Amino acid sequence: MGRSRVNSTEWNCNDGAAVLLIKSLRPVDIDPWVSAKSDGPSDTIPYTQDSDGVFHFEITAAMVQLLKSEPDSQKPPYIKITCGAILSPGAPDRRWGWAFTLIQNGQPLVCGADHGRKPHQDKRGYIIRDPRTFPANEVLDGEFDYVTLK
Repeated sequence: MGRSRVNSTEWNCNDGAAVLLIKSLRPVDIDPWVSAKSDGPSDTIPYTQDSDGVFHFEITAAMVQLLKSEPDSQKPPYIKITCGAILSPGAPDRRWGWAFTLIQNGQPLVCGADHGRKPHQDKRGYIIRDPRTFPANEVLDGEFDYVTLK
C-alpha cells in the first residue's frame, strides 16, 4: 500500500446518536473502517451501505457521550477512520478521493478544526479530502482521519 496520510478533525456535537457518512469521490472502490478509541480497547463501529454507495456508520448516544467525555485531555477519546482504496480494472486514471460528514438529527454538524484551521464543508456538510494518486505499481492506497467530538 502507498504512503498513508493522517488528518484530524474536531466536531461540535450535541448529546445523542450521530451518523458518520463516508463516500467515494471517484469511480474507485473504497473500503472504510471506523472505530472508537478511549482508555479501553477500540470498538469497531458497524456500517450499512446505501444504493448510492455511501457508507453509514451509526454512532450511538452512549458512544457520543464517551467521545465527548474528556475534550481537553492530552489524549481525548476519538474516532479513527481508515479509508482504503482499491484501484479497479478499467478505472479512468490512478486518482481517488473520499469525503465524510457527521449527521445528527438529520442535519450535518459543523467541523470546528482541522490541524488548527477550519476546513471547508460543502453544502451537504461533507469535508472533501484532497485527491490522491495511487503510487506507481500499487493498487491499494489509504488515508486516516482522527475525529474528536466536543
